[in-house]
Amino acid sequence: MKHFSLLAACLIAALPMRAERTVTLTTGELADKIRGAWAAQTIGCAFGGPTEFRYQERMIPDDEEIKWDEHQPRNYFDNGPGLYDDVYMDLTFLDVLHKKGLKAPIDDFAKAFAYAPYPLWHANQAARYHILQGGKAPDSGHWRHNPHADDIDYQIEADYAGIICPGMPNTASRISDKVGHLMNYGDGWYGGVFVGAMYTLAYTTDDIPAIVEGALSTIPKKSRFYQTIRDVIDWHSAYPADWKATWRLVQQKWGLEVGCPEGVLAPLNIDASLNSAYIVIGLLYGDGDFARTMEISTRCGQDSDCNPASAAGILGCIMGFDRIPSRWREPLLEVEDRPFPYMGLSLRQACEYSFDLARQIIRDEGGSIEGDKVTIRLQNPKAVRLEQGFPNMQPAEARPGGLLGELGAIEFSGTGIVVSNYLETKRQDYVARVEVLLDGNHYSTVNSPADYHDRTADLCWLYGLKDGPHRLELRWLNPAEDVKVHLHRIIVYRKPGKQKDKSWAWLDFQRPEGINPVLKPDSRSVFYCPMLGRTAPWEDSDTFNPAATIINGRVALLYRAEDNSATGIGKRTSRIGYASSENGLHFQRHGAPVLYPGGDDWTELDCPGGCEDPRVCMTEDGLYVMTYTSWNRKVARLSIATSRDLVHWQKHGPAFAQCHSKEAREGFNKSGSIVTEMKNGRQVIARIKGRYWMYWGEQFVNVATSEDLIHWEPVCRKDDGKLLHVMDVRKGHFDSLLTECGPPAVKTSRGIILFYNGKNGSGTNGDPRYTANSYCAGQALFSASDPTQYIDRLDEPFFVPEADFEKSGQYPAGTVFIEGLVPYDGKWFLYYGCADSRVGVAVYNPKN
Repeated sequence: MKHFSLLAACLIAALPMRAERTVTLTTGELADKIRGAWAAQTIGCAFGGPTEFRYQERMIPDDEEIKWDEHQPRNYFDNGPGLYDDVYMDLTFLDVLHKKGLKAPIDDFAKAFAYAPYPLWHANQAARYHILQGGKAPDSGHWRHNPHADDIDYQIEADYAGIICPGMPNTASRISDKVGHLMNYGDGWYGGVFVGAMYTLAYTTDDIPAIVEGALSTIPKKSRFYQTIRDVIDWHSAYPADWKATWRLVQQKWGLEVGCPEGVLAPLNIDASLNSAYIVIGLLYGDGDFARTMEISTRCGQDSDCNPASAAGILGCIMGFDRIPSRWREPLLEVEDRPFPYMGLSLRQACEYSFDLARQIIRDEGGSIEGDKVTIRLQNPKAVRLEQGFPNMQPAEARPGGLLGELGAIEFSGTGIVVSNYLETKRQDYVARVEVLLDGNHYSTVNSPADYHDRTADLCWLYGLKDGPHRLELRWLNPAEDVKVHLHRIIVYRKPGKQKDKSWAWLDFQRPEGINPVLKPDSRSVFYCPMLGRTAPWEDSDTFNPAATIINGRVALLYRAEDNSATGIGKRTSRIGYASSENGLHFQRHGAPVLYPGGDDWTELDCPGGCEDPRVCMTEDGLYVMTYTSWNRKVARLSIATSRDLVHWQKHGPAFAQCHSKEAREGFNKSGSIVTEMKNGRQVIARIKGRYWMYWGEQFVNVATSEDLIHWEPVCRKDDGKLLHVMDVRKGHFDSLLTECGPPAVKTSRGIILFYNGKNGSGTNGDPRYTANSYCAGQALFSASDPTQYIDRLDEPFFVPEADFEKSGQYPAGTVFIEGLVPYDGKWFLYYGCADSRVGVAVYNPKN
C-alpha cells in the first residue's frame, strides 16, 4: 500500500489551492481499492449483524464475545438477507448510475428503490410510502414529509458515492445531494455526505485522522452533525487510549433522538450524527487495525451492523482487497459472485460497475487514464449547504396509544405530534383510510396499507404547529371487522426553551477497567450476633449500598451486608461492614460488622431488619457521623451514629426523635445526605448560617438542620407546618417514582450539588428509555447560601446500570445506587450498590 504523506495537509478545506494536486494509481491499485471497499463493507455488516440494535444506550460488554464464523456472510445470504439493506440500497443507486448515466434524474432513483421488492425501514420506508402515495422527490426526504429525516438511512447507503469518486469529495457530495435527499434531510443527509467523503479520501492517504478531518470539512460547522463529530475528534485527542470514555461523553451530550418517532424518549437511537460518531470512534481508536476497527464500532451499540460496515469499508478502501486479513477476506469469497438478495447484482459486478463509473468521473473531473496509469485530480473538500430539520421541536412526551376507533380524541399541547401505527389483519390488500382533524378542522386524509412494503410506520405527523393546546381526532373512514389498526405510540413536541447551563454538574464518572465489583458476598464471614444470641454468617447473601470516607490516608467503605435468613427485598437482616483500601479500588475487610442490630438500647427500632444504607462524613476535628436506616420491618427511621475510628460506633437513635414535626417524628424516613465542603484538601461537614444541613427523604427531598449533628429539625412550610419538599419526582423522567438522597452533598463554588438516586416509573409515568423500577443516579443544584433553594437538576441521569451485575441479583430491573463519594488522589471516587447485590466504583477526574 502506498502512503501519500504529502496529501494529509491538503485534506483540510481551509488550505488555499496554490497548485493543482494529483495522485497517481495503477488501474490494478484502483480496482483493488474498489474491491476492498465493497468487500469490507459486506464483512462489517455480517460481523455486526448478530448484535444489531440489541444494545441501546449501552456498549456491548467486553465479556460478550462477538463471534465470526467462517461462513457468516453466506449464512446471512441464505437466512437473513434483510441484514444487507446497507448494501442492496447502495447497489440500487449504483445500478441506476450504470444504466442511466451520471446525469440520471432524481425520479429514476426514486422509482428504483420505491418499487423494489426488498424491505425498508425508517427514512427509506417513509420515503417509499411518500412516493407510492403519489408524492415527489426530494419532498420524500424533507422533515415535513418524513418523520425519520435525521435517521441513518442515507448514511448507510452512501458508500457507492465515495467509492466511484476517488479523491473527489465534492463530486461525491453532488451525487449525494441528488440521491440522499430522496429519504433524508439535514443531519440524515450529512451522514451520507460525510461517509462518502471519507471513502473518497481513503484512496489518497492511510492517515485516518486526516481522512476524518477532511471529510468533516464537507459538513457545515453550524450543524449538529458537525458538532458531534468535532467532539469525537477532540475527545479522541483527550483520551487517546480510552474509546469508552469518548463513547460515554458522546452519549451524555448527543444521545437524545429528536426525529425518529420510534427512538424519541426511548433507548433506540438511529440518528445519523450519533451513529456516525460510532463509525469515527471505530476508525480513530482502531488505528488502522481491521479487526479492532470493526470491534469498537460494533461495541458502541445501536446500529451495530451498519456502523462497522462503513468503518470497515473505508479501511478496506485504504488497504485494498489483497491487504484485508485472510480471516475476514476468505469467507467473503463464498458469496462474491452470488447476486445480492432482491437485486440480481453480485459484489463482483458492483466492483465492475464502480470501476467503470470511477474512470468516467476521473476523466470528467480533469484527471486522465493513460494505459495502466490513472491520474486523479484531487479536490479540497468544501462544505455543503446548511440544513436543519425539525426546528422548534423538542420531544416533550411519549404516550402509549390504543385501537383506532376506541382511543378517542388526543389532547396535547405543543408544536407537533406523531402517531405511529401498525395493522392487524390477514388481508394484505386492505388499506385503512383515516381522516385527520386538528382542532376540529380537516387536516388531511391518509392511507395506511396492511402490506408493510407499501406502508409507513407512522399514521400521521403534524409539525410546525402554533405552540399551545391542540386536539387531534382520527376518524376511521372504512372500518372492517377483521382489521385492527393499532396506534402504537404518540410523540408530542414542544418549542424548546432556553437551555440551562449544566456546567455545574460532575458528569464524567468512569468505571475503572476490570475492577468492578469491588466487594462481593463472603459466606466465610461470621460473628456473634446479639440479636440472634449465636454465631451467624452476616454477609453471605449480598453486599451493597456503601458509604465512603477517608481515614489515615486510606479510603474506607462502610457497606450494607445481608445474611441469608430470608428471600426478598427488605426481608433479611442487614448489618454494616467495614473495608479499607490504599488505592480506592482494592479493599481489605475488617471481618466483623461494625454496626448491627441487637445488644443495645435501639433493639426495638433496629430488629429484625437491621441497620441499612449508611452515609458517612467527617467534622473538621475528625468525628465521623453516620446516617443510616433503622429497620424493624414496620417503620423505617433515619438514625444517627458517631465514631472516631470507624470501628467503634455510638448509636444516638432517630435523627428526628425530638423534632417538632410529628410527620417526621413518627413517619417513614430514611436516606440522610449531610452537606459537606472541601477545606484544606479534606472533605468535611459544612456549616451554613451557623448550622449543619442535611437533605433527606426517599419519595421526595426534604431538608433538616442541626446544632450538634445528632438532633435534627426538619424544615417545614410556614403556612401549614408540613414538611417542605425542596425537590419532587418528575413524570416522564428517570426519577418519576423516587428521588432518594445519595452520598453527602458537596458545597461548590456553583452551589450545593445533591447526588441522588432516581427510581423510574412504568408506562406513561416513567421514562421509556430506562427499565421500569430501575435506579439511575442524578444530580441537583441548590443555593450555597440557602440550602432550601432549588436551582436546577440534570434532565438525564449521569450514571446508569450497564454491567450485567448491575442488572441482576436481588434487583434485576437494574440499579446503580450511589451512597459514597470521596476525594482521593486528586479524583472523586463514587461507590454504589449494584442491583442490591454487589459494590461498585466509578471515578471522576475534575481535570478532565
